[in-house]
Amino acid sequence: ALIKGPCRGGGLAISLACDLRYASDDATFAAPPAKLGIAFPHSAVESLVNAIGDAHARHLLLTATTIDANEAYRIGLIHQVMKASTLESEIVSIATQICKLAPNSLTAAKTSLANLKGHATQQQVQDAITACYESYDYQEGIAAFMEKRSPNFDGT
Repeated sequence: ALIKGPCRGGGLAISLACDLRYASDDATFAAPPAKLGIAFPHSAVESLVNAIGDAHARHLLLTATTIDANEAYRIGLIHQVMKASTLESEIVSIATQICKLAPNSLTAAKTSLANLKGHATQQQVQDAITACYESYDYQEGIAAFMEKRSPNFDGT
């Protein structure tokens, strides 16, 4: 997620569904449903606790406090704070870096992470790992390493 400015309520819930969260230095974060007489969705509460832990989640939910980007980074809500003026170009750079990686390897990593949260079976993890070693990308990765060049992964 690329977060600029206020990230509250539903925006916070959507950002929590993202694997990576980067924010501008002027971003703010809040879970204000208690100010509106509504409930934060249970799935968003679960994601919030998974991201920042029970104590910090309780603080945000039970006080409806707004925190700045530096505090969000300190508690683990976001992965990095960036200058607002360079945020978009830095995110493009990160996305470009990710796109150069082997898709099957990324799938295996995400499946393993999902397994740790109870969202994927051990068999799914093993299948994802096996897919890496049976792929063209595995051969390409080894060849590129041996030839001291960047790999050209195609996801097969």
